[in-house]
Amino acid sequence: MSLAEVMSAVAALPKTEQRQVLSYLQTQVEAEEPAPRRKPITRPEDNCPLSDEEIRQRMQEKTGRTLDEVLRSRGLR
Repeated sequence: MSLAEVMSAVAALPKTEQRQVLSYLQTQVEAEEPAPRRKPITRPEDNCPLSDEEIRQRMQEKTGRTLDEVLRSRGLR
């Protein structure tokens, strides 16, 4: 059965059943996809008490100043 035939059959269903079928198909596709690889965490040698997940969260934070802002504040640009 082709994808076009499947989609036309799904389109003929009532809305609630369409959602159930599409949700099931999405779940099946997601289960077959490999999990995204995470960037490996290099552990500092100072016995850092943070867990790998806490380190990943901190790596995602976008705080601080850019190099350009630091140089401007020091009158170097």
